[in-house]
Amino acid sequence: MTQFTVTAAALRDAAQWASTATPSRPIAPVLAGLLLDVRDGRVAVTGYDYDTRATATIGADVTGPGRLLVSGKLLVAMAKTIPPRAEVTFTDTGGTVEAVAGRARWSLPLLPVDDYPGLPDLGAPVGHVKAGDLRAALARVLPAASRDVTLPSLAGVKVECEGDRMTLAATDRYRISAAEISWTPADGGEPWEAVVPTSLMTAASRAGGSDDELLAVSCSGSGFGLAGGAALLAGRLIDKVFPAWRRIMPEPGDRFVVLEREPLLQAVEQALVAAENDGVLLAIDVDGIRVAAAGEGRQAVSWAPARLVGEPLAVKLNAGYLRDALTSHDTSEVTVHLYAQHRPLLVVSDTPGYRHLVMPARMSDAERAAIERPVEVAA
Repeated sequence: MTQFTVTAAALRDAAQWASTATPSRPIAPVLAGLLLDVRDGRVAVTGYDYDTRATATIGADVTGPGRLLVSGKLLVAMAKTIPPRAEVTFTDTGGTVEAVAGRARWSLPLLPVDDYPGLPDLGAPVGHVKAGDLRAALARVLPAASRDVTLPSLAGVKVECEGDRMTLAATDRYRISAAEISWTPADGGEPWEAVVPTSLMTAASRAGGSDDELLAVSCSGSGFGLAGGAALLAGRLIDKVFPAWRRIMPEPGDRFVVLEREPLLQAVEQALVAAENDGVLLAIDVDGIRVAAAGEGRQAVSWAPARLVGEPLAVKLNAGYLRDALTSHDTSEVTVHLYAQHRPLLVVSDTPGYRHLVMPARMSDAERAAIERPVEVAA
């Protein structure tokens, strides 16, 4: 008979983490369950949907080892109702599992554990990366990842590792974001690359743990995994060819503008009031950045301070893309490298190894008129 006792706080955190890999519409009923693998003073709680696996291991007072498959939705809901310091005892009664916490008692149906799919084995780690470095890089890269399910080659983050550098890149065809961080390869580690699903990397960006925690990185022929402390996240790789993003991403040149992030974001919001869509126009010259938008019978023009080096430039950008590029920086000032109007803008901060490219949109005649209208700036 399987029986164990855990604290409510540990159970809640483990169930919530494992549920990140539980599908909302499972193709098989057992995939709606969380697998409880009970043995040797611990319980491993796992969610799996054939593509992504999330496992959290917690300490337990184990009376009888075994494997149980419980509805993830019910387990998470139950754990939330128990005081964090309380203890919960689970007992397999055959067909159901009884959970007791103080004077509260639940009887939860068990799913057929023998029907649960086998979990992927990723093999030995290929190296280690700091959790904080990975989260920071993903915060900058993920906004540019494609959400278009008809383009599977873009529905992931390209991971490239060579020497002690790991580069992550994502694109949706209209922008590219790439961030480089340090990592420690395993002994004799060879260069490798992989395309990891965006959903898996999004879950990794939300994982807890300290910034200094080392995550073990695994990459087999078809799978990718991250393991740190008591948490494991793994999934299948995308076996499509990712675009050759390095050939598209230009290197910083001698034509650039140094701008203040918050004033420009405010100017963009002011201009969007008159926009018909999410497009804004930027006229960048020695006087600063003039931001404009136009719609049927309406126009808006605002202004933000900036220091220009090189020739002026007028360009139309998607405001959401521009917002993502600017807010991904920790610095109050951001350097934007400028190219000809038919080429992209390259956003660069003081953060080494981070680049964010945004493709311009086509301007209409009304929008050109709006951007050419002067704006009075108070002294």
